[in-house]
Amino acid sequence: MGFVDGASYYLGSGLTHPIALEGALKLKEITYAHCEGIFSSEFKHGPLSAVHDGYPVLFITAPGDESMMINHVNEVTTRGGRAIALAAESPALRANVHDYLVSPEADRFLAPILLTLPAQLIAYHMSVARGIDPDFPRNLSKTLTVD
Repeated sequence: MGFVDGASYYLGSGLTHPIALEGALKLKEITYAHCEGIFSSEFKHGPLSAVHDGYPVLFITAPGDESMMINHVNEVTTRGGRAIALAAESPALRANVHDYLVSPEADRFLAPILLTLPAQLIAYHMSVARGIDPDFPRNLSKTLTVD
């Protein structure tokens, strides 16, 4: 199973947790693939049981969180999962993942903005790879309604 074919997880911690939620939501909206955004420290309490050979897990990492995230990466790789990092260059993090998506170097508090764009672009490119027009997702409300 590849990233384009099935379900996945997006993990973030602290500043990157909302980005994991947004990236997973965008992936669901325009690719129709199941994806969950989760706080990385809570991943081992249930969702980790779904990880198997080749299962993709994207780790969205802010500067300063690399060593903690490496611990979470190892939880995935020891179960055969495919660990993908989205972060500024970090040799230690790179050495522990299968794929590395490099974001620009930035201050810890500016990095989340720079990490959001590639998380959304993954959804766009996956949608196109599946032959789905990302500009016209199905079954989504185009207006905000008040209940």
